[in-house]
Amino acid sequence: GALQAAGRSSEALAAANEIIERWDDRPAGYLARGAIRRDAGDVSGALSDFSRASDLAPTDPRGRMFQGQVLLQQKRWADAERVLESGLDRPGAAPPLSYFGMLLQAKARRGANGAEISATLDRARAVHGDAADSLVRTRR
Repeated sequence: GALQAAGRSSEALAAANEIIERWDDRPAGYLARGAIRRDAGDVSGALSDFSRASDLAPTDPRGRMFQGQVLLQQKRWADAERVLESGLDRPGAAPPLSYFGMLLQAKARRGANGAEISATLDRARAVHGDAADSLVRTRR
């Protein structure tokens, strides 16, 4: 948030903790604290908060998306793939196109075969139409 952007990370963390204390059954505080922890290099804390946000709001793709992002940064390809795959068939808001992009990256880095990559791209097309083609770079 604004406090973190202003370089006031300890205040931002305190605010996120206060939100969690007041509304521990809502994902917003966990998403905020997870982002603060991620930016501070606390990978396990960030993953824990993003996982809790996912548990609280299973139809909201953000918790899994942020978990996947952290796992990709850690080069934990199979873990990122597992987390991101787990969010595809949930009811509710469709995952954004960037979510599918992260999933494709995790699969490619893990060494997935062409059929696996194509199947994921087809799933992205089913949700996002032709915009999903932007996920594939053509090399010349």
